[in-house]
Amino acid sequence: MSLQLPPPSDAGQREAQREAQRESGRRAVLALVPDATVQYHYTAALNGFAAMLTPAEVKRLRASPLVARVAPGTEDQFNGGGTHNTAAPRPQH
Repeated sequence: MSLQLPPPSDAGQREAQREAQRESGRRAVLALVPDATVQYHYTAALNGFAAMLTPAEVKRLRASPLVARVAPGTEDQFNGGGTHNTAAPRPQH
């Protein structure tokens, strides 16, 4: 059986363009800290990542106009009772 999908709608094309812009932004920010150990990429609720960073990397990210916020690692509680640990700073070498 052969299946042909309809062409993407204007809304679908706009969403694909927005996702491409978000991905481009993620790459640009990660290029500022190429040695960072990325633990998670966030794409659904926000555009960002969790990573192990040195104090110098934190300073570099905070100084960048590409970055809206840099926050320390936290432990978050979820509705199901589980926890999720985000990255804490890594030691400077």
